Amino acid sequence: MGSGVARPRRKGIDSPLPPLPAVSPDGAVAIGHPIPANYALPDGSVRDRVRRSVMDRQLAAIKETLNGSAVSFAAAYLRRSAAILQAIDADELAEVIALLEAARAGRRQVFICGNGGSAATASHFAAGLGKEGSAERTDRFRALALTDNIAWLTSLANDTDYTRVFVEQLKNHAEPDDVLVAFSGSGNSHNVLRAVEWANARGLVTIGITGQSGGELGTLARYRISVGTDHMGHIEEGHFLVQHLITYYFMEARPDAAGR
Repeated sequence: MGSGVARPRRKGIDSPLPPLPAVSPDGAVAIGHPIPANYALPDGSVRDRVRRSVMDRQLAAIKETLNGSAVSFAAAYLRRSAAILQAIDADELAEVIALLEAARAGRRQVFICGNGGSAATASHFAAGLGKEGSAERTDRFRALALTDNIAWLTSLANDTDYTRVFVEQLKNHAEPDDVLVAFSGSGNSHNVLRAVEWANARGLVTIGITGQSGGELGTLARYRISVGTDHMGHIEEGHFLVQHLITYYFMEARPDAAGR
């Protein structure tokens, strides 16, 4: 570099690609025209002409076999899901919204936890409150998902006990009048229950978001939103709706609060 000596161009660099190999009427590359090693993929028009007859026949057979049962299952599932989501108690939702609004105004921490699918919901809820629920507001949410620090969580699980992965984090951060939101489809996740027990004993506001039976969480948490089914898929759909509804309340239903 900087010697002023022109280097020879490497073969294949900046040189035009070879012409497309001959393609037979059925879309296959003609015999006797091997594809060069530096040949680029054909464009979409050529790929669309390639017939995948074996794959097409297999897919057609699968669709013919399953389509009827798949369609009927999907239709029944969607009807059931819609009815369950519609039945979530608006008064329970409003009560939790009021608690979270007070926490935001009072600069209290909002901790969120759950296992499995509920862990993903906890992370999503923390993101929603922290971003959309706080956008263009003077009062902003201090929301933290206890599922998000994977190094801390796994070290606690490995070195202590999995039932302590949430409560040990609360010991570092939580103060009286902070809020703990716990998602649990069964209501019986031991790590969630230990966190709620600890929070109750130290003056935190505890909210359990559960399924129909509620499990132990349903009675242990001071406030509750329940999804009226014991079907885990529908429970988790309900939990996702709950966290979205609450987030969008703070985004859309309080225009008077913008910029305050």
